[in-house]
Amino acid sequence: MGAGRRNEPFMSPRKSLFVKLGVILAPFAVSAALYPLLDPFRVICGYDRWPPESHDVALNRDFVSTEKFLHEGKPMGYDSFVLGSSRSEALLCSDWKAYLPDSKPYHFDASSESLFGIHGKVRLLDELGSPVKHALLVIDNDVVQFTRDQDGHLFIKHPRVSRGSRLKFQAEFFKAYMSDGFWLTYLPKAAGIDRPSGPLRENDPRAFEVDPVTNDVRFTDLDRRLAADPDAFYRERSEKFRDRETENRIKGSTPIGDESRAMLREIRDILQRRGADVHVIINPHYDQAPFNPQNLEYLQELFGKDRVFDFSGVNEFTAEMRNFYDPSHYRPVVGREILRRVYGR
Repeated sequence: MGAGRRNEPFMSPRKSLFVKLGVILAPFAVSAALYPLLDPFRVICGYDRWPPESHDVALNRDFVSTEKFLHEGKPMGYDSFVLGSSRSEALLCSDWKAYLPDSKPYHFDASSESLFGIHGKVRLLDELGSPVKHALLVIDNDVVQFTRDQDGHLFIKHPRVSRGSRLKFQAEFFKAYMSDGFWLTYLPKAAGIDRPSGPLRENDPRAFEVDPVTNDVRFTDLDRRLAADPDAFYRERSEKFRDRETENRIKGSTPIGDESRAMLREIRDILQRRGADVHVIINPHYDQAPFNPQNLEYLQELFGKDRVFDFSGVNEFTAEMRNFYDPSHYRPVVGREILRRVYGR
């Protein structure tokens, strides 16, 4: 018998490498292919109601507020607007309406709202020809400094607000989906296998409710905890409400620049042209940082001294920890008193 042939390898090293890479990359490819179908952040598909079911995923509040207004603004007849960050959520439209006879208020807020975002929303109202009877501009040191769109899927502006690239907007959400193992935890939830339970985090979508008419956000879970045992609520958060530091009180020392001033002027001009009754509210913060005095003077020049209400710095609201959910977000009980002071006269 002749010598047997040498055994051939099952596959070449190169083919073996490609197979291994395929096995490794297949889950990523499948998850990427599923992304537009699952639409976890609710930014791709159209929805009949806003906000849509979120599957326990935090949504971009700017996108939700804008989509809701674009879909429902005309049929609902909204004509009065609260414009601000999540801190403005203490100023409920349901409370504001008591001072606005025959008006339909809408809470047009966004997470970490900026002057760029408020400016974009006012331009959008003008572009759509929306009636604007009343406007509350709810601002603070943080809001007035930012004149550019932000990165990050929770903070980037709706393209109708930013007038920016829709592709860049969608890319932020896809990046978030594929980053930090998000898709690994989301896919079981989407399949109903791993529904979260236990204590709710404060940014968990199940921890708050959105009013289907006014778009007000109510922190129902926090309110339940406060009602049950306010002492325990603040004891658990004592670390957040630690002693105020001197540097926090002067963090608003930077005057706004030319770009911020130009945006504020255009906001004023558009709202004036639309005949809006405008009030500016400067948020209270537990850190008692005062609003920059030069910026305050500029706002008073633009809108009128009797139209600008400064609740920053040291006052009865910021002195009391129990006026806040956390050091940045004051409660509706404070919002109601602010509205009374602004409109009660």
